[in-house]
Amino acid sequence: MAPLLGFAGWFGLLYWAIGRNTGKWTVDHQKAVLFLDSEVEDDDNEWKVSFNADLMIWTGIGHPRKEETRLVHKRKL
Repeated sequence: MAPLLGFAGWFGLLYWAIGRNTGKWTVDHQKAVLFLDSEVEDDDNEWKVSFNADLMIWTGIGHPRKEETRLVHKRKL
């Protein structure tokens, strides 16, 4: 069953040392999960998104190596 999505879009990244990566993203608001569907083979990602005051925290899910990864984004006031 497909997730109920509130937002969707495209992303594009340019890594100085690695190169370019693009793809699509979607959000499942009921599960608070962000899906990154990369055009690079075997580079799709799922992130559990949580909030704590002015922090947005992405925790990798779906693979043991990814589950050890956390990205913390701080909102500038």
